[in-house]
Amino acid sequence: MHPAERHRPRPAVRGPRQQTLQYRIENRGDAAVLVLAGVLDLAGRERFGAAVAQLLHPPRASGIEIDVAERCLMSADGIALLYQARSEAHDVGVTLAVSNAQGLVRTVLRIVNALQDLTTP
Repeated sequence: MHPAERHRPRPAVRGPRQQTLQYRIENRGDAAVLVLAGVLDLAGRERFGAAVAQLLHPPRASGIEIDVAERCLMSADGIALLYQARSEAHDVGVTLAVSNAQGLVRTVLRIVNALQDLTTP
């Protein structure tokens, strides 16, 4: 390697923590499905909250499924946001459950004892 190349800045690599939260809303039977991709953490709080509010005010379905199968990662703050959304849904008579928790998301939910709580409507 040429000495001048050693000090050349390398392009930034976008890691999973830098991915913004993306979502789309689908209807599957009687359930509204909020499909998440990216990172659910404190940075995605407003975006996630707006999506949940869109489904709850007024309620669009008797149940909401939050599908985390599409490249979704989450922090402890993200798990807290899921519990908050579940509580808000319960307050307006709507069930809410996480679906398709796989890989790292499933492991994290299991470790913090939230897997059964959040995946059961």
